Amino acid sequence: MTCAPVLEVRDLGKAFTDRGTQSERWIIRGLSFTLREGEFVTLVGPSGSGKSTLLNLLAQIDTPSAGDIRLHGEVISSPSQQGLNAGSQGRIGYIMQDDNLLPWRTLRANVEYPLEIQGRLDAPFRKRVDELIAAVGLSGFENHYPHELSGGMRKRASIIRTLAYDPPVILMDEPFSALDAESRLHIQNDLVRLWELGRKTILFVTHDITEAIALGDRTLTLTKSPASIRGEHLIDIPRPRSVDSLVTEPHYPGIFGRIRAEV
Repeated sequence: MTCAPVLEVRDLGKAFTDRGTQSERWIIRGLSFTLREGEFVTLVGPSGSGKSTLLNLLAQIDTPSAGDIRLHGEVISSPSQQGLNAGSQGRIGYIMQDDNLLPWRTLRANVEYPLEIQGRLDAPFRKRVDELIAAVGLSGFENHYPHELSGGMRKRASIIRTLAYDPPVILMDEPFSALDAESRLHIQNDLVRLWELGRKTILFVTHDITEAIALGDRTLTLTKSPASIRGEHLIDIPRPRSVDSLVTEPHYPGIFGRIRAEV
């Protein structure tokens, strides 16, 4: 892993106008952090602290009220910029809580959809789709529709749909929260395996501290709203890791306790 900054957030702020009082309410204020190339960073914060608002700003589906966001040193979002450029021309992927699969398209057609939109669905990318489908155990289900798949299978499809078009940065907003414990564990392991193969830069939002520790190279914690970065924790537990084996790791209780004290 190199130390090259990929995504930089500088003194970011987001304010909304209260409809009743017409006063300004800051959801995020003075928030700064950096993601380095190939890092898997997890983000934990109190309920209502602005985690999803932050991801919407990073994905450029909302505009900041202060500060800026930089991708490979280029300012991609600031209050002075006009208009939105969702996903920064395919350079930032966003995996939300819902799988958002199109019900009239098969699993394969859903995974290929972003490539179709971008005009990139050529032979090499079709091969990449095949490889990703196989990597998450969905071979044989390519022609099934979303209603014919389990929740875990749909979530796997939504993950590889983003990986298929190869964005250098991927944002994930509590993507496993609706899954049962067994499915969640399997997909966590799938995600780490896919990340290790491609070494994308990932920012993963979760309310689950154990999940944050199991997945991340670092964990960032947020203050209550208006959110800023409260703490940064290096996860110095050797990989591979899994949620069910973390409790046996000698460093786990200390890391968990420090993060828990901040959220």
